[in-house]
Amino acid sequence: MSKPLIVVGVPTCRRPKMLARCLASLATQIADNFDLVIVVASNGPDAEPSRAAVERFETWSPFPVEYLHDPVQSIARARNAILDAARRTAAQWVAFVDDDAVADPDWLTNLMAPQYLHVSVLMGGNLYLYPTPLPFWAPSDEVKGYEGQRYKTAYTGNVRFSAALVHAGLRFNERLGLMGGEDNEFFAAAHVRGFEIRRTLRAVTREVAHPERLTYRALVYRSYWCAASDIRRLSIARGRAGAALRKAHTIPLNLIFGTAWMIAACAVWIASRHTFKLFAIEGGKKLAKAVGRAAALIGVIPQPYRVIHGE
Repeated sequence: MSKPLIVVGVPTCRRPKMLARCLASLATQIADNFDLVIVVASNGPDAEPSRAAVERFETWSPFPVEYLHDPVQSIARARNAILDAARRTAAQWVAFVDDDAVADPDWLTNLMAPQYLHVSVLMGGNLYLYPTPLPFWAPSDEVKGYEGQRYKTAYTGNVRFSAALVHAGLRFNERLGLMGGEDNEFFAAAHVRGFEIRRTLRAVTREVAHPERLTYRALVYRSYWCAASDIRRLSIARGRAGAALRKAHTIPLNLIFGTAWMIAACAVWIASRHTFKLFAIEGGKKLAKAVGRAAALIGVIPQPYRVIHGE
């Protein structure tokens, strides 16, 4: 019998050095029980840096490589181009990895482990590669969840899923091309349609932690736009009034508890900088969630993907 085909998708935008490292890690994949095709989907007006990185990789890659380019900067459009490639190649499976991550050699093997082949969507675990010296606000490096844990949604940084999702007509929402959250929406829709989602901690990718994302402002801003994204997704399912009915009460609660955490952080500053950090991050995130939800309910949508970190 022929081995199953996996399309490994790598969306990218103006980060050729990181892309090259990512592709080099894909070249080390142990592929005894499946065939794979690597599809790089570049987005944004300047294609040459990414194209050059892919062309260099093609000269020595042990696996077939396809390069796609869309002049419109949109992460959702790049992801959809990879779905189209999976359909075109008649792949049975699709995997995604971020262009700023490197995959362990057994990454795909563990995502395709026999005990999980009945699972439509399987997430792996992601660890961060932090700069030295470690920035003060850097979060702890740990993979959340447990082996085999069930989820109602997933993300695309480290995941494989059945092409049945593609054939069911699921697509990434291109209206979220610069906002983010299109992956959570995609997999949440898959879950509603009955596709099972689980996690394995054995399939590991390691992501470069960009210094720009390790500041207090960046950590808090992420909570802001994630909260806004959740409200926007809920608004699609229930309408803005329904979203407000379900989430509006959390806004004052987050403001109250966020303020309390911030006051506690100030109180422990002298005694323990580590505890101060934990309390300040928790407080800042709760305040940011409140603002993000309120902003989304009045139609203000952040666009974090306008800014590219890394090179």
